Amino acid sequence: MTEVEIIQNVTEVEVISGGMQGPPGPIAFAIPFSRPGEQGVLDAGTPWYVEQDVTVRGIRASVKTAPAGAPIIVQVWLDSVTLVGEVEIPAGAVTSGFTPPDEAELESGGYLTVSVTSVGTTEPGADLVVAVWMEAV
Repeated sequence: MTEVEIIQNVTEVEVISGGMQGPPGPIAFAIPFSRPGEQGVLDAGTPWYVEQDVTVRGIRASVKTAPAGAPIIVQVWLDSVTLVGEVEIPAGAVTSGFTPPDEAELESGGYLTVSVTSVGTTEPGADLVVAVWMEAV
């Protein structure tokens, strides 16, 4: 299975020694946003349109190459206006961990975008994937 298939087929939380790996309880789907290569600041990526009313359950950002000197900070926006949530991949780490959203309810017809507001200063980090877990309402 590809990484996208694995993310979309998640149905329950797995608790492992590193802690919670996804949102609590069952989820309907996860949308992965990916940005290959060396990271840089990005105002807003390609929009993903919401086709039905959903509740965001959480956000996780991961990279293949960890940032150094400063964290990678990622924001998820609704309609480029409302901040859904912000996650941080600390310098030397490869994931933000699961983070609940600030704004959870999204209506059909809106869209999500991902912005990168900060990257590592001595190593920006590479191959970013941001997963947004959602549940239909």
